[in-house]
Amino acid sequence: AHLRSSYAATFADFFGLRPCPSEAGHCDRFPGGSVTPDTLPPCDVSVLNASRLAELAVGALPSRRAGFVGIGGGGSDPVCDLAGASARLLASCVREPVHPSLMHELSKSFFLHALIRLVHLDDPLGYAV
Repeated sequence: AHLRSSYAATFADFFGLRPCPSEAGHCDRFPGGSVTPDTLPPCDVSVLNASRLAELAVGALPSRRAGFVGIGGGGSDPVCDLAGASARLLASCVREPVHPSLMHELSKSFFLHALIRLVHLDDPLGYAV
């Protein structure tokens, strides 16, 4: 909850980005319940998850700058962990088409990764996937 609120307060509001919907929230966009979370293609689920992880990674940037690292006290960099997981999800669906309704989430994921790279210029190897 902390990373999500940090993302919303520091980046989402500034750039006017809406939060990534859940699978159920994404399905609600379709008329008459024609799509359910169980019927979403794996690639679409990957894009939604990648977008949420990218949001959390950006939300972790202020904590990283303040010197707080590690998810659950593990000592690793949460920005790198979350961004790496997001990048792996995006890479897993490169060969499959993404539903047009998810293009915003896909674009937002890549935009957030660009922001992360910009902040990580002082540690370019720390972001390697």
